[in-house]
Amino acid sequence: MDLLCPHCARRVTVPDDLAGQAASCPLCDKKFMAPVLPQGASPPKPVAPAPPPVPPAPSETPADAYAVSELPPPPPPSLPPPPVPAASSTPVLPPVPPVGLPASSTTTGPSPPGEYTRSFAFQLTGEWLAFVPPICVLGIFFLSPFSWHYLDADRAYSLWGLSFSSVHGQAPFLGYTILMFLCLPLTVVATLLDKNWIPSPPQLAPALLWKNLAIGVILGLAYMSMCFDYLHSHVLIGNHANPIALAMKLAFRLHFIALVASFVMFWLTWRKSFNLPHPKAEVNW
Repeated sequence: MDLLCPHCARRVTVPDDLAGQAASCPLCDKKFMAPVLPQGASPPKPVAPAPPPVPPAPSETPADAYAVSELPPPPPPSLPPPPVPAASSTPVLPPVPPVGLPASSTTTGPSPPGEYTRSFAFQLTGEWLAFVPPICVLGIFFLSPFSWHYLDADRAYSLWGLSFSSVHGQAPFLGYTILMFLCLPLTVVATLLDKNWIPSPPQLAPALLWKNLAIGVILGLAYMSMCFDYLHSHVLIGNHANPIALAMKLAFRLHFIALVASFVMFWLTWRKSFNLPHPKAEVNW
């Protein structure tokens, strides 16, 4: 009997005595269950395979297949380009804008006012700000041997003379000198920690967060003693002559810069502990 293999879907011939039994496909060698022949039915006649298709007869090549044909006519010659008019000496004036419209609507030129063409962005990271407090404190100690204060026209005292001699107003300068001696090593160590040049102990990490704030408080107390001398010299005494020398004026300004830088460094460290971005300022003009 002729069947279709369920595996390869091709027509195969299976002996009739294998009806109802497992038969093997002669094409794909896979087994399948042959159907049972009905009672009294004669086995189906084998279907003759279809004859193979007859290949088409090759077409005969025409006799003139390789004949030489005439070439197409050449294209017409291109016309010469039109002559370029000579530049006239008369200047070309810009078009006049219509009445009622501004000139900027028809002519091209610089951008109208109100539109920014340049911008500058500044981001405060603290990379260089960490060096400001120790540099300013070292600058104050460098200015300390020079004349800071005039008691009269002939006598001028340095910071050490004002701090360790029995002159008028000795107490504020003595307190200022003691606090500055304390600030010098603190600012240096804080800078080394901020730049990660020395390892910071993990046990002290919560306390090191406040190091710049502590330095700012100590600098603030020392700055108050210097401000007291400024107030006493300019307001309370009432003399027209300025008793404060140039070295003390420079030290006063350096102290203020160190004070501000310490508080800014504490602010940046506090923002970093909360994973906040660095402050950024942008100027457009």
